[in-house]
Amino acid sequence: MKWVFIIAGVLILITAVIYITGLLLPVSHTATVRAVVHMPVASAWRRITDFSKYQDWRKNIKKVELISSDEWVESDEHNNTIPYKMEMLADGSKLKTEITGAKLPFGGYWIIELNGLNNDTEITITEYGKVYNPVFRTLSKFVFGHEASIKSYLKYLGESAGANG
Repeated sequence: MKWVFIIAGVLILITAVIYITGLLLPVSHTATVRAVVHMPVASAWRRITDFSKYQDWRKNIKKVELISSDEWVESDEHNNTIPYKMEMLADGSKLKTEITGAKLPFGGYWIIELNGLNNDTEITITEYGKVYNPVFRTLSKFVFGHEASIKSYLKYLGESAGANG
């Protein structure tokens, strides 16, 4: 019986440390990842801006529901739904995708920049994110990394270039 209390106490202590650490971390963060994909800029631009086909190349997306010409809702492999809006910032080279949902544990936006490198494209994604839940904030910072979503996105984009870039 003594071990049950010790284990329970340790779990409570770990949870408290994670929660308190999250309270001490800033809600906002910035993360930037750069990658080269083996497709021309025009192809990369079309692939990124045609969110109606995201489930075709982003393996973590099960479904995309179109709301308007610049808004959509993604359903991921965990059945989470997240609404987005896309805004062109510079024709053929820069855009903004923003999470538009309320009452989510996170929010923010990405600035996506494309630069041609011969027949390849260098893509830079900068995330201006917010993590509201202190526990998830700690995990995002120290376990998953703020760059995890960007890296996953760029990985799937790069893999899709080989299929039909």
